[in-house]
Amino acid sequence: MKINIVFLQTEKEFTTEEKRKIKLFIETAVRKSEKLLDLKNKIINFTVYPRKGKYSTGITNRLDWIHSDIIKKFTEYDIESFIYHEMHHIAREIFAYSTSKPLLDILFAEGLATSFEIEQFPKKIPSHAKYTGDLVKKWLPEFKKQGLNSSNFDYYEWFWGGGGEKPKSLGYKIGTYLIDQIKKNHPNLTAAKLAKVKTKELLRLSKVKI
Repeated sequence: MKINIVFLQTEKEFTTEEKRKIKLFIETAVRKSEKLLDLKNKIINFTVYPRKGKYSTGITNRLDWIHSDIIKKFTEYDIESFIYHEMHHIAREIFAYSTSKPLLDILFAEGLATSFEIEQFPKKIPSHAKYTGDLVKKWLPEFKKQGLNSSNFDYYEWFWGGGGEKPKSLGYKIGTYLIDQIKKNHPNLTAAKLAKVKTKELLRLSKVKI
């Protein structure tokens, strides 16, 4: 796998040492993902941009391009966790703005990507993976009403939520719940092993009735 990392020019750029660490953390997560997800002969381009806030984030714009917004006070976990998440999207071949994909496909994709990052850092559970029984009971039927086989849905509303009726990171949390059910029923299965499994089979393995 070939890795290209481009630091976008800004007024407040990372220092040479910060860039060295960022490259190291990205390359470490990519190389491990390459083995776990059986990704070979690929070119992955990373664009890096400094951001304000508490967390670094990434988005898979294309199957060969991950854009990274990284805070100044980053840590190894802060960067590598979202890289693992995005690399799973590449393995599953679902990237941002995949508007032609049904809602259920995206639910499982986000759940798997979240589960994959947790498998690499099991001691730290990201906020977008934390759900309660009450949340699942209330919102899983709402996803069904929206139409699980339809691609006519607002990704930001159903997955990011916040600021309105839907809880923040709702789709990620419900997706993580679905994958947790698979792991509960089949302890030998991991997000890495499930990366290429079709949605219909994932639903069967979860035993969730939706």
